[in-house]
Amino acid sequence: MAEAIKCPPLRTGKTYRASVIVETETFAPSTDRIKDKLQDMGFEEVQVWDSADDLPPDWQGDDRKDTSDWGQTQYWGRGAWAGEDGKEIDTKGDGWTITWLYAEASETPPKEPGEPKPPEPARFEQKAQSNWMTKYLPSLSVMAANTLAVTLWVKGSKEN
Repeated sequence: MAEAIKCPPLRTGKTYRASVIVETETFAPSTDRIKDKLQDMGFEEVQVWDSADDLPPDWQGDDRKDTSDWGQTQYWGRGAWAGEDGKEIDTKGDGWTITWLYAEASETPPKEPGEPKPPEPARFEQKAQSNWMTKYLPSLSVMAANTLAVTLWVKGSKEN
């Protein structure tokens, strides 16, 4: 099981945006499966996209980036937090990682004309490391080293 990393406390009723990276080898991803996972965590009114081209137009810049690696699939989701106010959720599970999560900007205008604009929502971010890299690269390195050693040995024995 992956190490559980907590995000900042979530606020009940706030709508959050998230990026989810899925290890295709272990999770068998689909938009319905990601939606179910986010709902199981405590989000309501969940929407999930598997292509940046399908995201709403107000998702700009880094929100649209596909940061998945080989053996991974990128999903984007949005949902209102319906769980306990102030709860910190796990952002890693077996085969999936929430790579960023933040509350959408409040659409409520200031009550007073001179009142300052509310601060931008805090953004939680982390890197999703591909299990493929840690699982197969050491073996590939050993295979490459063994191939080189065998090649050198065969070449050397032919010359004698």
